Amino acid sequence: MESPSPMDRLVCGDVGFGKTEVAVRAAFKTVVDGKQAAVLVPTTILAFQHWKTFSERLKDFPARWITSTVSNPPRRRKKR
Repeated sequence: MESPSPMDRLVCGDVGFGKTEVAVRAAFKTVVDGKQAAVLVPTTILAFQHWKTFSERLKDFPARWITSTVSNPPRRRKKR
């Protein structure tokens, strides 16, 4: 993550192996370094769960976490 060029990373594993933790820490480091991060997940439910986790864990830091799903596309999102 110290490289100056953008990188894509795929985190895969069984349930309970810490994929969300890896995503939270990587996204946090990316945001602290002044860049943007995106976390892609396969379902709307998982997107909401990740948004909730990110929002709760990183609430004391100056970052904005949003979720964009089929049922909540960017054009319909309310500004918060």
